[in-house]
Amino acid sequence: MKKSPLFCAVLFFALLFALKAGAGENDMPAPPDELDETRRVLAVTEEERAAEEREILSAVGRRYALLPKRTLEVEYNFRYTYYTVDVIRMVADDPQAPDIFTRHEKQHTLRNTFTADYALLDNVTLSAAFPFVYRYENVGVPGSRDVADIGDISCGVKWQPLQSGGRWPTVILYGDVTTASGISPYEIDRERELATGSGFMSYAAGATISKPFDPLVGFASANYTHNANVSGLSQKYAEAGELKKVRPGDSVGLGLGLGFAVSYNASLTLQLSQVFSMASTYYFDGGAKRRSAADMSTSLGIGTSLRVNPKMALLVNVSIGLTTSDPDYHVSFRLPVQFSL
Repeated sequence: MKKSPLFCAVLFFALLFALKAGAGENDMPAPPDELDETRRVLAVTEEERAAEEREILSAVGRRYALLPKRTLEVEYNFRYTYYTVDVIRMVADDPQAPDIFTRHEKQHTLRNTFTADYALLDNVTLSAAFPFVYRYENVGVPGSRDVADIGDISCGVKWQPLQSGGRWPTVILYGDVTTASGISPYEIDRERELATGSGFMSYAAGATISKPFDPLVGFASANYTHNANVSGLSQKYAEAGELKKVRPGDSVGLGLGLGFAVSYNASLTLQLSQVFSMASTYYFDGGAKRRSAADMSTSLGIGTSLRVNPKMALLVNVSIGLTTSDPDYHVSFRLPVQFSL
């Protein structure tokens, strides 16, 4: 059973209020002159406010923040995903009396991704990502499988059409192209091998918006992904024949969340994400075809950002699946390092 987001949300906001309350418990009255001087010294400049907002949004995801002009950011991203499912199996030692049982299968995915972002302008950033994937399933038991290989390489661009600040939220538009460089799930022996990629090209376009509401930062995103058709296949299915072509369904993604700066070097974020995947169509030899059902997945993520030094930060995120279509959970660690060129 998937976990309810209520407990995580209550815990998150309780922590925020506790931090705010704790900050003011030891306040002592001060003379007016000293109070004015203290306010002047502690006043947050626009640059500091923008840097704080960028720090919070960077913890959410790379699509929410841009880099200063002629800045190169190299990032290492480690992500572990755990997924379980109950599968009905049939053992037909006696064709007249087959045994049917339920098997609890567990799948683990370790993804190491190296990403490079380069800011051509203050409002334009180019990016490329190179993943290496290790997956294993039911290791140590009969029927276990594992694979280690390159994943699907991607590249993209982010553009901020209007300068941030003022009454209006910050808007960033982006586009991504993901290649089919990983091992395709349509070109393997399904009973003995695992895939490291989707098997098809995909093209995504979307937008993110963010707006500070002192001391919080609100953010949201929307995107549409088109998945290209795959043909020239010859994967065998005992029940349907030979798979010749796949028309994967497109998807629509939405995200909504809040961020909070705990200090100059740390922040917390809470995000709810939802993806609607349209039906896919599979074409077999002899003209037969099958159509999968549309699907929707939802997850709740809690993240934090810890600034190591002015050019390096450690970003940690934990996401919990809220539907049966989601992984049980995933944990990611990101370590971006910036260089001024």
